[in-house]
Amino acid sequence: MGLQKVSIERIIQKIFDEGIPSNRLKGRVKKYVSYLYSRSETKSQILLFGEYAFIFVGKVLITILPLPHEYKNYKLYVTNVEEKHNEFEENSPKEEE
Repeated sequence: MGLQKVSIERIIQKIFDEGIPSNRLKGRVKKYVSYLYSRSETKSQILLFGEYAFIFVGKVLITILPLPHEYKNYKLYVTNVEEKHNEFEENSPKEEE
C-alpha cells in the first residue's frame, strides 16, 4: 500500500514551505546537517521537518533520514532570521487552480 501522487506532492510542498533550511540552524544541529551535506556528491538542499532530514536535489526528493535522538529538539537551535530557500521556490510543486 502506497501513497497517492497527489498526497506525496502535498506533503513535499508542506516540507518546502515549513521545513527548516540549514542556513537557519545553529550549534550542533547545524554541524550535523553540514556533515550530511558534505557527504552528498551533488548539490543538495537539506530541510528539517518533524523528526526527519529531507534531502532534495532540485525539487526531487532523494532520501529521508531520521534525525539522531539528540537532535530531535532542533527547533531550539533555529535562528530567528527568516530566509527563504530561493533556488527551490521556483522549482517547488505549485498548486493548480
